[in-house]
Amino acid sequence: MKWNDTLNQHIRDEVSNLIVEGWNETDEAKAVIKYMKSGTKLEAYDGWATHRLNGESLGTCDMECPNKKWLYPELWWRYIETHSVKPDNDEFISDAVVWCRSKKITKR
Repeated sequence: MKWNDTLNQHIRDEVSNLIVEGWNETDEAKAVIKYMKSGTKLEAYDGWATHRLNGESLGTCDMECPNKKWLYPELWWRYIETHSVKPDNDEFISDAVVWCRSKKITKR
């Protein structure tokens, strides 16, 4: 096994540890997805990023949440929507919920 394969397996394992079955159907998860989809692209890079769980190509932009508090990789919300990955930062989740409530956003 190549070093890169070992690293990629480690990353897949780390992401897999954040999967919470059914979380992607919760109001909390829907708020996080909307919050992330409403972000602004800050900087783009050449090439592409690889989805850690299914290998598909993702974007390579740095994104900023609408309240400008958080940065995250472009299309990170797909991990939540497709694989029920729950971000491991409660403050981030709370900010998303508060932002959606302030915008009266309740659906995806």
